[in-house]
Amino acid sequence: MKVALINIGNELLSGVTVNTNASWMGQQLMEIGHPVQTIYTIGDSRNEILSALNDLWKNYPIILITGGLGPTHDDITVAAMAKFFDTELVFHQPTFDALKERLESRDIPISERHEAQAMLPRNAEVLINNAGTAPALYFCENDKHVYCLPGVPHEMRRLMREHILPQLERLSPVRFQRTLLRTIGYPESKLYDTVKHIVESLPAGYVAFLPQIYGVDIRLQTDDTKKENREHLREVLEKIKARLGNAIYAEKDIPLAQAVGNLLREQNATLATAESCTGGLMGDMITDISGSSDYFFQGFVTYSNQAKIDTLGVPENLIKKHGAVSEDVARSMATGAMEKSEVHTALSTTGIAGPTGGTADKPVGLVYIGCVVGDKIQVKRYQFSDDRRLNKQRTVYAALNLLRLELFAEQK
Repeated sequence: MKVALINIGNELLSGVTVNTNASWMGQQLMEIGHPVQTIYTIGDSRNEILSALNDLWKNYPIILITGGLGPTHDDITVAAMAKFFDTELVFHQPTFDALKERLESRDIPISERHEAQAMLPRNAEVLINNAGTAPALYFCENDKHVYCLPGVPHEMRRLMREHILPQLERLSPVRFQRTLLRTIGYPESKLYDTVKHIVESLPAGYVAFLPQIYGVDIRLQTDDTKKENREHLREVLEKIKARLGNAIYAEKDIPLAQAVGNLLREQNATLATAESCTGGLMGDMITDISGSSDYFFQGFVTYSNQAKIDTLGVPENLIKKHGAVSEDVARSMATGAMEKSEVHTALSTTGIAGPTGGTADKPVGLVYIGCVVGDKIQVKRYQFSDDRRLNKQRTVYAALNLLRLELFAEQK
């Protein structure tokens, strides 16, 4: 069934806020057989909401709306929906009770603005928002399905997962079998060239290459109604895995840090990090994973030369001779972290994140990563871009992937 999205918010039109809701919703809806075919991005205006609904109502059986459900003056979606469906607003006690409980648990006094959030269209089904204060609304009329969700991304996603996606999946005329391969180390074009002869047997639209900061995801799906389709997808999947090998770090939607953490846990190995140019970002990504205390011992953020000397024991003459951004210093940082922590593995990062600080010999984006696994030490040189944030992120992903490959080698 065809889907239209209406994303509401002046901040979306001005560019102050990036509309990540539309891309996430599009991916999720495509996977359950309801492709998004139209997206309206409009301002906080009741007339614009009504105009968009009037445009879409005849041709789209499913309409999803985000934004404008909060307690402030520009949150006018509820009133617009009552107008469109020709119904009155009534006080919804369960919404008020849930809102009051949530606010009181955070020591926030309830006000008239919050009470107004419990005034909802009489003919709407209310979907309680367990991640925020604004409830979602569901309208069903003449075989049309309209959902109104908060614009806050984490609230919208939770409501989609808990309520809306399961309901819409039951309405889908097609059942899909899907799989995800997460890869690292291949640019999108090279990855496609490597496996195109394998995936071209799948129908158009059933395979997608999705570039990310960390690498490229390959999403595969097939119509699940026939056994031969499932078997064919399985054959394609196995051929891709055989062709890409260790470039695939996961066969499900997990971050690279989790995949590395799983390997560390399986090998009863512990990890320490020594960071310079990444400023603690590697430790942050590692500890973002629940259960990372099983294997992550400690991290050192040694941003200055003196910190490298005092904390990690990097020889001062090594820095004077080669510079802080060098293979020798990266090696010394990694071994220093390992010795100080008495762990099995260690990673180090040192580089020029930019956009300033580069020279002809050491340009912006130059990074050295040290990796110690047991008695094996290696240092890799990378040349990234002139974007500071991207350089930090790519350095962490490169470091984690280097450790992942070394842990794989240890298993053999």
